[in-house]
Amino acid sequence: METIGRSGSGRGAITQIGDEKYRFFHATQIGILYSDDYGRNWKDSTGLIGEQFGIFVEESDPMIVYSYSYMKKSEINPTPKYILGLSGDGGKTFHSKPICDYDGNDYSNRISSIGKGEIALCAGNNGIYIVSNYGEKINKIETVEYCKTIGYGAPEKEGKKNTLYMYGRPLKNDPEGLYRSQDGGITWVLINYQNLYGGTGDGNFIVGDMNTFGSLYMSTLGYGILFGKIK
Repeated sequence: METIGRSGSGRGAITQIGDEKYRFFHATQIGILYSDDYGRNWKDSTGLIGEQFGIFVEESDPMIVYSYSYMKKSEINPTPKYILGLSGDGGKTFHSKPICDYDGNDYSNRISSIGKGEIALCAGNNGIYIVSNYGEKINKIETVEYCKTIGYGAPEKEGKKNTLYMYGRPLKNDPEGLYRSQDGGITWVLINYQNLYGGTGDGNFIVGDMNTFGSLYMSTLGYGILFGKIK
């Protein structure tokens, strides 16, 4: 098998840039690559800051692309930061905004869609941040103390906000586990804290089913993939 472009692990995404034309992304530890010819040739997205990149295409506008990364502590950067990248040209160029301090623990570069122009970002011991109006507004959710990772799935009723799922705890004295929110992260319901199989492990992901409300998939610490659904 021929390997085209640069090798290495990372995450992928696809957006549409015209009639039957698509752009493929490869988000890696050091940056984001894109290809407009099904992977034959790759170019570097520019304007990115940080490392360990996540990537997400805005569901309501294929030319808006988000990245999520962090900056480690260094001589020129004494305070590590989580960094949001915003692109309006389909992921070719980005401009970056700091979200909050990076605590050096439990990093998850997952981006979860709440609805049109609104996403949720996991920030470890700094909780969750909501980015709305296509990146123009950034607010911290005060009802979440710790978020190890975050995902999203189908709403209970069509037309409502997507369901958010997180591994963490809303308040300091709440048990650590899986929680669900149906109002964009304002309130949370504990759905699992006894059968966690070591937590989300190195995969560190929760993926909600976009066809069935309440169904989700979670990585574990060496026990395969956990599947959950409402009884």
